[in-house]
Amino acid sequence: VIGQSMGSKTITTTKEYSNTAYNHYRFVHLPIGIGYRQTTKKSRRELSGGIDFNLLFRAEGTIYNSDLIPTVLTYGATTYSNTFRRNTGMGLWASYACDWRLTDRLRWQLSAHAQTPLRPVSGPDYELVQRYFNVGAQVGLVYQVIKGKKGK
Repeated sequence: VIGQSMGSKTITTTKEYSNTAYNHYRFVHLPIGIGYRQTTKKSRRELSGGIDFNLLFRAEGTIYNSDLIPTVLTYGATTYSNTFRRNTGMGLWASYACDWRLTDRLRWQLSAHAQTPLRPVSGPDYELVQRYFNVGAQVGLVYQVIKGKKGK
């Protein structure tokens, strides 16, 4: 907001800025968690969650400094390691899955999951903090390789 005085009146001018940035993150997580499974003869439901450890992190995208000046970064650039953290440490995840029996060993499954790191992706040299949140859904087939004992 810029204030200007003209005679006895104060005129206020407002500037609005909007921009959309598309960033690409590649990461490998090792999830560890607990869950609850409810099984019937024809279906199964499972709710699980826990922590994950980031083993690999790569990013390509745009990051803004405090003056809203965009900087496009790609992995391998000299400013990349100063801006993005390669290991974001630990994160939290949760998942809900339902599957339905097709045959004795084959089921089709629908699952939804969410994941977020506990620390931001951007480094301390940028005031605009960037975080990523993963939300997704999957549909697929589950094949049971080893058949359990009867009733399990």
